[in-house]
Amino acid sequence: MNIRFSNPPQATSAAHDDIPGHWHEKSRRRRALVAGFVILLVAVLSWRLLSGPSTSPQAPVIPPVRVATVQEKHVQGFEHSIGTVVALSTVQVTSLVTGQLLSTGFSEGQIVKSGQVLFQIDPKPFAAALAQARAAMARDEANMTSALRDKARFAALAAQGAASAQQRDQAVATADADVATVQSDKAAIQTAELNLGYTTIRSPINGKTGAILIQPGNLVTANNTASPLDTITQV
Repeated sequence: MNIRFSNPPQATSAAHDDIPGHWHEKSRRRRALVAGFVILLVAVLSWRLLSGPSTSPQAPVIPPVRVATVQEKHVQGFEHSIGTVVALSTVQVTSLVTGQLLSTGFSEGQIVKSGQVLFQIDPKPFAAALAQARAAMARDEANMTSALRDKARFAALAAQGAASAQQRDQAVATADADVATVQSDKAAIQTAELNLGYTTIRSPINGKTGAILIQPGNLVTANNTASPLDTITQV
């Protein structure tokens, strides 16, 4: 029996001997591709790091739009700041006359109005002084009336030659002096009336009262600014 081989043993052996070289060639190509990819990746990363973040412009954000109907209203403005509160005015209440304090018409810390009675000083001595001034004026007015009549009488007699010029001049001087005395009495009456009115002390402004420094029963001294009766602060 004859056996035939498709390939001679020599040819098969030669093909098997060529296989290792073929694989080595493919392995070298694969390594080269991997190395090139790694180099390319490193180059791209280095360029991104060196070039910095992207500065490409971003699209603007469109703000929301709200629609409302226009209305007219009173708006109050508020401002918060650090400051010092100072009163518009501060008044020290003092007495214009000297006398005994009878009563007070308010309590400490109370809000009072302009013209409200604050203190009452004993008015009896000042009422007596007013009555005395009026009596003196009545007496001096009587003397003035008599002096004016004498003045007219001696002027007529002197014109007729029945009285001397000296008598006439003396009557004129007496009458003029009595007129001046009556005018002085009128001024004294006005002063007495003012002093009597000063016995009632009223608030000059609207404001808040302070501590009552002098209690009823004590003697109040006129124009004592060192120790006022009270202090009113305008709010």
